[in-house]
Amino acid sequence: MRRKVYSKNTSKPKNNIKNSLLSLALIGVIIFLGVRIFHIFKIKYDRELEKQALIKQVERIKQDTASLESIKEYISSSAYQEREAKQRLDLKKPEEEVLMITPGSITANLSNDELISILRDPKAEKRIPAQTNPERWWAFFFDKDRL
Repeated sequence: MRRKVYSKNTSKPKNNIKNSLLSLALIGVIIFLGVRIFHIFKIKYDRELEKQALIKQVERIKQDTASLESIKEYISSSAYQEREAKQRLDLKKPEEEVLMITPGSITANLSNDELISILRDPKAEKRIPAQTNPERWWAFFFDKDRL
């Protein structure tokens, strides 16, 4: 019987080169696919961010539209038109009376001594009680100290 002697270096050099080239090709394909997959996920992420920004913009535009609609309704209401006609065009309804409060009408009922004290001390006017009906209304809305 013959014994076969095996040596450790029995592989052929052609197989080593083929295995090395195949390994390099596989590594290259894996790197290429990894880069492509990363690129695809990056594009997907960027589009998702853009989508979220557009959704926020749409919501803001909807809010602006609702606000403009409420302003449009108010402007087209008769209450607004009546108020603007009174303020800008000095119009009034036939049954209305227009009341003008001027500084002269407030001080018309004051004596000379009271006027002099007001001119010397502007805060003294608050101590003079409101006397006429328009003065009382003025004090009610704007000057609570005079009531």
